[in-house]
Amino acid sequence: MKAKPYLLTYIFALLTGVLLLVFTGHTDLFRWMVIVVGILLVLPSLVLVIDGLVPRKNPDGTKIQKPWYIVMLGVAGIVVGVVLLCLPAFFAAYIVYTLGVLLILFGLVQIVYTSVASSLVGTNRWFYLPPWLTLIAGIVVVCLGPRIVENAITIITGIFLIVYSVNGLMQMNDNRRRIHRRETESD
Repeated sequence: MKAKPYLLTYIFALLTGVLLLVFTGHTDLFRWMVIVVGILLVLPSLVLVIDGLVPRKNPDGTKIQKPWYIVMLGVAGIVVGVVLLCLPAFFAAYIVYTLGVLLILFGLVQIVYTSVASSLVGTNRWFYLPPWLTLIAGIVVVCLGPRIVENAITIITGIFLIVYSVNGLMQMNDNRRRIHRRETESD
């Protein structure tokens, strides 16, 4: 399982969570959030496109072409990011729902990632709690909507994005440590 896309996702989530907490209650918060999300979507997508276009080399020197869908995902991310940057006022009305859906997706991805990591290298049971809490927080955010508790949704989303990213980074470190330990034990 490649760690680079997960690392970029965790950094993106951490930055978004911190920004949500810092700017809670500010005027035009959601418009600025759309702009920040657009920028934070374009940058990793550019890295993904560049990484997808540059072939890897085997130890014997032959080039390995990366799958075509890596570049397509990067291009799609760039397009969505540019659209967000061009039309922030339009998307600001939907940002709360978008954040709720992102929390749901992040929670589901983290649950799958934790399950796969658990089957490969074993993992602590504690790593399952934050993804489930993130999933539940996303459902609550989508159900409440922006009109009821705008600031509370922003704070909840910010906290859970930070919890999601810290949990993912800790899990990546734990998995890397376990793999390294297995490799040294087998030598």
